[in-house]
Amino acid sequence: MLRYKYLPIDDSFKPPFDKKGSLSIIRDGTIKFTHPRDFNDPFDCHPEIDFNNFLSTEFLKKIGKGRKRRLSPAKRISEKPKIIALLKRNESVFREGINNGISICCLSRNPLQLLMWSHYASGHTGFVVEFFIPEIEPRSNLNSLIPFPVEYKNDKPKVDNSKSKLKEYVLTKGIDWKYEDEERVIDFDRKAGIHAYDRKQSLKSVIAGMRMTDDNFATLKNTVETVNEELGTSVTVYRAQPSPGKFALFVPGKFDAI
Repeated sequence: MLRYKYLPIDDSFKPPFDKKGSLSIIRDGTIKFTHPRDFNDPFDCHPEIDFNNFLSTEFLKKIGKGRKRRLSPAKRISEKPKIIALLKRNESVFREGINNGISICCLSRNPLQLLMWSHYASGHTGFVVEFFIPEIEPRSNLNSLIPFPVEYKNDKPKVDNSKSKLKEYVLTKGIDWKYEDEERVIDFDRKAGIHAYDRKQSLKSVIAGMRMTDDNFATLKNTVETVNEELGTSVTVYRAQPSPGKFALFVPGKFDAI
């Protein structure tokens, strides 16, 4: 499988070229994992919460045992409406508690999407990194990029405490975002931040935007060449071009013109 990350031009392209930024994904083998609160879509990771079904019998039992005066099963059930009301009044705190345990790295299945180049790659002046994703990969390796596909829907999911519903929590977006062809690497072990990934296994190629300056293209190529020498890899650098007569891109030597 091949997946793609759109990246902008930033200070890492300026001398002395060792600043942290988008080039770090190539030079240092690090990639950004984002907290859901920092997404540009306020609906993302913000589904409806089915509090009634969220409060399972086991959950209520834990609440009852946690009190100084333990509650009987009948009393726990009778207090369920009060607990639901309390959770609804503090929904933002409850939701933040869930989101704090999640960090997400967003990838795409499509390296030639015009809107993605415009929105996430500095108006076609940035670049796209291509990752090789093994179809069978041990999930215990924190440095592996194992993405899950996002579903696009008109209706917000309603989640409870089941695993399948919690999966919908982070893998469902509004239908307007379908053009992104997004897949997500979800990390439940590390908080949001810059984390290492396995460059030698995953880093396959780099595609420069059609409007990238010659100076920035030279910096990009030099960075890739240095990494190839360091790791013994053969990461290739390409450059996107406009398809003749079309609102489309192609990449000479990699993706043919439409």
